[in-house]
Amino acid sequence: MGRCIVVLGAPRSGTSCVAGCLHAMGVNMGRDFLQQGNDSNPKGYFEDLRWQKINKMVTGERYGQGNHIDDGILAKYEELAAQCNEIPLWGIKDPRLCITLQYIAQYLEEYRIVVVERELEASVSSLSGHSRKNYNKKYLMGRDAARAIQLHWLKEMEARLLSFNGPVLRVH
Repeated sequence: MGRCIVVLGAPRSGTSCVAGCLHAMGVNMGRDFLQQGNDSNPKGYFEDLRWQKINKMVTGERYGQGNHIDDGILAKYEELAAQCNEIPLWGIKDPRLCITLQYIAQYLEEYRIVVVERELEASVSSLSGHSRKNYNKKYLMGRDAARAIQLHWLKEMEARLLSFNGPVLRVH
């Protein structure tokens, strides 16, 4: 049975930094499956691409606000969680967890939550800038769109936290 650390936070809130620290301290954040870094996160995102792929099926490709779930997706979550639960200490980080944790939590044997919080306007600015610098401007967004995404994801994250009755560590 493995213990899992779930890193929650809206996009561009600092979740990569916190997940990177956990990784450096020996938490398996998906060693062989980590998303590579780029100009916005040169040291890496510390997101397990297997979880990310399934989460995108629920939320949509980028910062989607969808919430599509079916039995096939649940089976994928269950299978991946069973694999990860075999690891003594592991972690999962993906901003999409703000929306998808409600579906994943039932498959985690023992987990703790670390919430990463950043001043709203700083994360809005970072998200808007990130959209201009990466992905060939495919997901280009202004500050108003970035603010709407941040507020939506923060609302969803707080809703997920209401159903969790374990300890939550908030990092600012």
